[in-house]
Amino acid sequence: MKRTIFSHAIAIAVSLGLASTAFGVDYPIAAKAQVIKQDSKAGFVAKLAKIVNKPFVKGTTFTLPSDDPTVVGATLRFFRTDAATASPDIALPAAGWSGLGNPAGSKGWKYKGAGSGADPCKVVIIKEKVIKAVCKGPGAFESPSPYSVPIGLLPSSANWDLVLGSDRYCAASNSSSADIKKDDGAKGLFKAVKASAPAACPSCGHDVCTEGTPLLTACSSCAATVCAADPFCCNVAWDALCIDEAVDLCGECGTPYGSTSRAFVTQPFGLLR
Repeated sequence: MKRTIFSHAIAIAVSLGLASTAFGVDYPIAAKAQVIKQDSKAGFVAKLAKIVNKPFVKGTTFTLPSDDPTVVGATLRFFRTDAATASPDIALPAAGWSGLGNPAGSKGWKYKGAGSGADPCKVVIIKEKVIKAVCKGPGAFESPSPYSVPIGLLPSSANWDLVLGSDRYCAASNSSSADIKKDDGAKGLFKAVKASAPAACPSCGHDVCTEGTPLLTACSSCAATVCAADPFCCNVAWDALCIDEAVDLCGECGTPYGSTSRAFVTQPFGLLR
């Protein structure tokens, strides 16, 4: 089965229509800036992780979470989609959250943490016009492994997600979606700006034989193999062709849907095929 190019808008609509995760609602969002910094003088452990998300289209707003984080708390993580092992979540306990506006929460939510040790996130803000997080110290992300710098080209991607109750927000900065300003392994520094929203939030919510949201390479050895050959599967959606590749490359899922003839095209705002 041969890949063909179609519009990015259709690609997003299809992948979102396939979404099936443990979360109530996924919100893929644009990242105005993301910075990952390792401590090059201390074995490249994590030093700083920062992301600022703003609506990609002027005049639009983010949807505020449906659950109250002062009750349910939240989790956050900075991670690479191509990491061999999953990055752990950072707990953002309910006690650290406060509501913005009157009544509380009507204008968003704010988390204040220690910014060190077991509470690495100094601040997390969720508002209709901005969602941002600043986390510091070795607990900010799993470094130097599985989160290493440089990020490099797809299927590698610098990702972030924030889960509050039944809602998940996610962003991705990679060679296809963003303007990469720095990707320096010697200095342990990655910086990307103007990243468009991913088509869907990646997860391990289904197996390689089922269509759905993009998988992570840490989900299984087969997912890693398929995504190495076809970055679309870990960055846009796990579709029928990804299942076909799981058959061809891993011997999974029984009979392939079609032939192994494929062509991949990378566009500035996402992988299309």
